[in-house]
Amino acid sequence: MFGFRPRITVRRLMVVVAIVGLFIGIALEVSKLRRLSSRYDAMANDFATNARKYRELAVHADSMASTWWTETDGMHDEDMPASKADVDRRNRLARHHASLAQRYRRAARQPWSSVEPAGPPTE
Repeated sequence: MFGFRPRITVRRLMVVVAIVGLFIGIALEVSKLRRLSSRYDAMANDFATNARKYRELAVHADSMASTWWTETDGMHDEDMPASKADVDRRNRLARHHASLAQRYRRAARQPWSSVEPAGPPTE
């Protein structure tokens, strides 16, 4: 007369608790991966900005070095333009930061995979 009334047993309660726990665990993991992806994306943007700045500095230093005269008549060392080694170092740093940006963009797309720590730029 009153319709179907399910029996509440310990077994059914254990199944319900397990299912609820599973959903909570999945929700927490998804939230963690989203935060990690956002952090990796921010790091990739920072490295891309640094790479762009180093490229601009290298181009600027290269143009200054090519137009500056070679005589040091009364000039101080800090007034001298960047040397070829400085231009190469800035280009190397730009490539290093660009590779880090690419690494962290990939990590932002796949936050569940691990990211190896970045070493110093190669010589």
